Amino acid sequence: MDGINANGDVTGRWNSNGVYVRHSDGTFDLVPAPALDPALLNGTSGNFIDRGAVMYVGGLNSTDEVAGTVFRDIGFPETVDITQPFLLIGGNFSNFAVSVRLNAPENTSQALALNDGGVVVGYQNSAKTAFLREASGTLTTFTVGAVETVPTGINDSGMICGYTVASVGGPVQGFVRLP
Repeated sequence: MDGINANGDVTGRWNSNGVYVRHSDGTFDLVPAPALDPALLNGTSGNFIDRGAVMYVGGLNSTDEVAGTVFRDIGFPETVDITQPFLLIGGNFSNFAVSVRLNAPENTSQALALNDGGVVVGYQNSAKTAFLREASGTLTTFTVGAVETVPTGINDSGMICGYTVASVGGPVQGFVRLP
């Protein structure tokens, strides 16, 4: 299990390539990973092989919206890894902030938490910055430390917590960011 909400509903990965929500009444919603959208390949053409998806859940809010990340390994002559942060609302995936990388594991985006208003926070590894995605879809990046900012939670008031590194080799410190 990767998340629990105030209702006692829990969520997590299902069979590595899907998401489940187990409701407090014992019923389950099982949602497989979305199909690959060829537009995510940024104009790359040719035959490609979708080697599958692995999904990670970042959080679950009280209305059973799930935030997480789909990691895909696409085979061309070269391997392209795609990360797709997502929101799962009513069984429908909504992708945002996509990173495409050629053998560059540092260039990823991940959704790590969300609140009851549908606001998602996450991390952009290539820039070592945090992002905040409003329910409207507006995406904003922010930093707290000079080297790296990783948000791990957001409450319904918009307060964000996480950790930061202020200098290379420096200590990891917690932070709270006010709205």
